[in-house]
Amino acid sequence: MVAGRPVVLITDGEVQDSTALDGLPSGSRVVVLPRPRRRDAAIVTMDAPRAAVDGDSLSIRVTLSAGAEGAAAGSVLLNLEQQTLGRWPLEPMSAWGERQYDLRVKVSGIQGAAILRAIVASAGDAEPRNDTLAATIEISRAASAVFVSTSPDQDARFAIAVLRGALALPTRGYLRVAPGNWRREGTLAPATELEVRQAVKDAPVAIIHGDTSIFGPPQSTSFGPLALLVPPDVDDGEWYPAATPVSPLSGALAAVPLDSLPPIAVGQPARGDWVGLEARRGRETVRRPVVVGRDAPRRTVTVTGSGFWRWRFRGGASADAYAALWGGIFDWLAAERADRRGAVPDESGVRAGQTIRWRRGSSADSVVRIVLQRRRATKSDTLVLRFASGTSVQETPPLPPGNYDVIVPGGRTILVVNASPELLPSRPLLRSGDVGRRARAGDARHARSVGWLYALVILLLCAEWLARRRAGLR
Repeated sequence: MVAGRPVVLITDGEVQDSTALDGLPSGSRVVVLPRPRRRDAAIVTMDAPRAAVDGDSLSIRVTLSAGAEGAAAGSVLLNLEQQTLGRWPLEPMSAWGERQYDLRVKVSGIQGAAILRAIVASAGDAEPRNDTLAATIEISRAASAVFVSTSPDQDARFAIAVLRGALALPTRGYLRVAPGNWRREGTLAPATELEVRQAVKDAPVAIIHGDTSIFGPPQSTSFGPLALLVPPDVDDGEWYPAATPVSPLSGALAAVPLDSLPPIAVGQPARGDWVGLEARRGRETVRRPVVVGRDAPRRTVTVTGSGFWRWRFRGGASADAYAALWGGIFDWLAAERADRRGAVPDESGVRAGQTIRWRRGSSADSVVRIVLQRRRATKSDTLVLRFASGTSVQETPPLPPGNYDVIVPGGRTILVVNASPELLPSRPLLRSGDVGRRARAGDARHARSVGWLYALVILLLCAEWLARRRAGLR
């Protein structure tokens, strides 16, 4: 391709971006190998919380896809370790069809890290390796955090996801959908104000979003670490993150690209012992505190901004910045929690061929040694993670499919590696034929194809001969 020569691509036609072939040199061609049409049902994704409280109901979303001949009727099964959580019927699916299940199950009787499996069973299924998708879930006896929102929005939704995801904190949430009408987050089951008030009072970590004085003065509402998320009352323009002063959050925010983050809304500043994040409006030089913390008499963080969900929604570096900010806040508040693991997998489940992302835990060590042992195997491997200053995520090479026991300083967990995504049904997007629009090396006009150049050379040779003769040379 660098030389501009045509390319012959031999493929099964299952590519994700067929427009990329336009960049091949002209004259290139694609040869699509025929594949037999088969019946197949596969589980593509499973969205489940990373952490849960024993006895709670879980919302799980399972997405299925079918092969070239569709999929016959069958069933979808959810297992937690050896415990069956539920079974749901699967109706026949058309060719290349997709189907989504929003399931709700209750977990009980299991403590610690466990493997949640979604299994699809269909008559005549041609590929059994894509019938199961597994993920790790941390189940705790009691909630480690209670999230209360009087004005539920995207900020509240994504903050709860960080608690249950990146930090793996078993969290219970309560949402006020109308004056005096409280609901449990997730199930939307009714809850009384007395129940919510007592949950906040007993919470190891309490987060109040919206009207922080709903239960009276916030400092008397809860006896544990407290986070107060106060959205601004009026629109005061767009504020852009500008600085991260020295604070307990400096380590988590050191590598955050502030100049590339979407704007947020900022309210009146709060007072505290330190400032974790400052913002400025447009090109103004005046900065306003957004995240303020207090160490005594107990740890308290006040966030006087909203619209952080745009960071998470954009993805990429902005999503990492969102996780770093809220993860740093919640991690500082929950510094005394029992989970002292040095590092944990950043995702509850990965697929073969995918790099493993490890997120730094509450340990202060920058070097973390991890022991990986595949279940039902006697051999173990050791990984050494080195977290540079300001980084909280490290990557290691992919692992073969299987379930791995992970031993890290301060505890242990489970890493699930599922089958490769190459085994999932995928509609062929290519056909055999010519492709490519780039100019190739042979398209350029060669000098030997220009007739007048030959005449010019002959004339030059004749002129040289005449000049030599006049000079008396032969």
